Amino acid sequence: MGNIHKTRAFLTEFVIVIFFFAISMVITVNLFVSATEKSENAVNLTNSTIAMDNVAAKIKINGDGMSNLEDLDFTKYFDKDWCETDRTNAKYFLYVKTVINRTSTGKMCNAVIEVYDGDTLINSKTVIKYYPE
Repeated sequence: MGNIHKTRAFLTEFVIVIFFFAISMVITVNLFVSATEKSENAVNLTNSTIAMDNVAAKIKINGDGMSNLEDLDFTKYFDKDWCETDRTNAKYFLYVKTVINRTSTGKMCNAVIEVYDGDTLINSKTVIKYYPE
Protein backbone atom coordinates (compact mmCIF):
# COMPACT_ATOMS: atom_id res chain seq x y z
CA MET A 1 0.00 0.00 0.00
CA GLY A 2 2.78 2.42 0.84
CA ASN A 3 4.42 1.94 -2.55
CA ILE A 4 1.16 2.72 -4.41
CA HIS A 5 0.70 5.91 -2.40
CA LYS A 6 4.30 6.97 -3.07
CA THR A 7 3.92 6.18 -6.78
CA ARG A 8 0.71 8.22 -7.03
CA ALA A 9 2.31 11.13 -5.20
CA PHE A 10 5.32 10.98 -7.49
CA LEU A 11 3.20 10.83 -10.65
CA THR A 12 0.98 13.69 -9.43
CA GLU A 13 4.03 15.80 -8.66
CA PHE A 14 5.56 14.87 -12.02
CA VAL A 15 2.39 15.92 -13.89
CA ILE A 16 2.32 19.24 -12.01
CA VAL A 17 5.99 19.90 -12.88
CA ILE A 18 5.37 19.05 -16.56
CA PHE A 19 2.33 21.35 -16.55
CA PHE A 20 4.41 24.16 -14.99
CA PHE A 21 7.16 23.79 -17.60
CA ALA A 22 4.61 23.68 -20.43
CA ILE A 23 3.07 26.98 -19.27
CA SER A 24 6.55 28.50 -18.87
CA MET A 25 7.47 27.40 -22.39
CA VAL A 26 4.31 28.96 -23.89
CA ILE A 27 5.05 32.27 -22.15
CA THR A 28 8.70 32.21 -23.23
CA VAL A 29 7.87 31.42 -26.87
CA ASN A 30 5.27 34.20 -26.87
CA LEU A 31 7.87 36.67 -25.57
CA PHE A 32 10.39 35.67 -28.25
CA VAL A 33 7.80 35.98 -31.03
CA SER A 34 6.74 39.39 -29.75
CA ALA A 35 10.35 40.55 -29.51
CA THR A 36 11.05 39.37 -33.07
CA GLU A 37 8.04 41.28 -34.43
CA LYS A 38 9.04 44.44 -32.56
CA SER A 39 12.59 44.12 -33.88
CA GLU A 40 11.35 43.78 -37.47
CA ASN A 41 9.07 46.81 -37.01
CA ALA A 42 11.98 48.83 -35.61
CA VAL A 43 14.20 47.87 -38.57
CA ASN A 44 11.47 48.87 -41.05
CA LEU A 45 10.86 52.16 -39.24
CA THR A 46 14.59 52.97 -39.20
CA ASN A 47 15.10 52.09 -42.86
CA SER A 48 11.99 53.99 -43.95
CA THR A 49 13.19 57.05 -42.03
CA ILE A 50 16.59 56.85 -43.75
CA ALA A 51 14.95 56.54 -47.18
CA MET A 52 12.61 59.48 -46.47
CA ASP A 53 15.46 61.64 -45.17
CA ASN A 54 17.48 60.94 -48.33
CA VAL A 55 14.57 62.01 -50.53
CA ALA A 56 13.88 65.07 -48.36
CA ALA A 57 17.53 66.14 -48.63
CA LYS A 58 17.42 65.79 -52.43
CA ILE A 59 14.27 67.92 -52.58
CA LYS A 60 15.82 70.63 -50.42
CA ILE A 61 19.21 70.62 -52.14
CA ASN A 62 18.45 69.85 -55.79
CA GLY A 63 15.11 71.63 -55.89
CA ASP A 64 16.81 75.00 -56.30
CA GLY A 65 18.04 74.07 -59.76
CA MET A 66 14.79 72.55 -60.97
CA SER A 67 12.69 74.62 -63.27
CA ASN A 68 9.66 72.35 -63.04
CA LEU A 69 9.02 71.38 -59.43
CA GLU A 70 6.06 69.23 -60.41
CA ASP A 71 8.61 66.67 -61.62
CA LEU A 72 9.31 65.91 -57.97
CA ASP A 73 6.32 63.52 -57.84
CA PHE A 74 7.73 60.01 -58.03
CA THR A 75 7.76 56.52 -56.52
CA LYS A 76 10.75 54.50 -55.33
CA TYR A 77 10.66 50.76 -54.82
CA PHE A 78 12.63 48.75 -52.25
CA ASP A 79 13.07 45.01 -51.79
CA LYS A 80 12.90 43.14 -48.47
CA ASP A 81 16.48 44.23 -47.62
CA TRP A 82 15.68 47.90 -48.37
CA CYS A 83 17.79 47.96 -51.54
CA GLU A 84 16.31 50.00 -54.38
CA THR A 85 14.68 47.76 -57.00
CA ASP A 86 12.04 47.74 -59.72
CA ARG A 87 8.30 47.51 -59.18
CA THR A 88 8.06 43.76 -59.76
CA ASN A 89 10.46 42.87 -56.92
CA ALA A 90 9.30 45.58 -54.51
CA LYS A 91 8.16 44.92 -50.96
CA TYR A 92 8.24 48.56 -49.80
CA PHE A 93 7.06 51.65 -51.70
CA LEU A 94 8.10 55.25 -51.16
CA TYR A 95 5.69 57.80 -52.66
CA VAL A 96 6.44 61.49 -53.07
CA LYS A 97 3.60 63.90 -53.85
CA THR A 98 4.31 67.61 -54.17
CA VAL A 99 1.97 70.57 -54.06
CA ILE A 100 3.29 73.88 -55.40
CA ASN A 101 1.83 77.15 -54.20
CA ARG A 102 2.92 80.02 -56.45
CA THR A 103 3.20 83.54 -55.12
CA SER A 104 4.43 86.77 -56.68
CA THR A 105 7.84 86.31 -55.03
CA GLY A 106 8.41 82.58 -55.52
CA LYS A 107 7.13 79.08 -55.01
CA MET A 108 6.33 77.15 -51.84
CA CYS A 109 6.90 73.42 -52.30
CA ASN A 110 5.07 71.05 -49.94
CA ALA A 111 6.25 67.48 -50.46
CA VAL A 112 4.57 64.59 -48.66
CA ILE A 113 6.77 61.49 -48.46
CA GLU A 114 5.10 58.22 -47.45
CA VAL A 115 6.53 54.71 -47.12
CA TYR A 116 4.28 51.65 -47.36
CA ASP A 117 4.68 47.94 -46.76
CA GLY A 118 2.05 46.79 -49.23
CA ASP A 119 -1.06 48.69 -48.13
CA THR A 120 0.21 49.46 -44.61
CA LEU A 121 1.69 52.89 -43.97
CA ILE A 122 5.04 52.55 -42.18
CA ASN A 123 6.14 56.17 -41.97
CA SER A 124 5.42 59.60 -43.44
CA LYS A 125 7.08 62.99 -43.54
CA THR A 126 6.28 66.44 -44.91
CA VAL A 127 8.99 68.61 -46.41
CA ILE A 128 8.37 72.31 -46.99
CA LYS A 129 10.75 74.54 -48.92
CA TYR A 130 10.43 78.02 -50.36
CA TYR A 131 12.04 78.74 -53.74
CA PRO A 132 12.40 82.46 -54.42
CA GLU A 133 12.09 83.73 -57.99
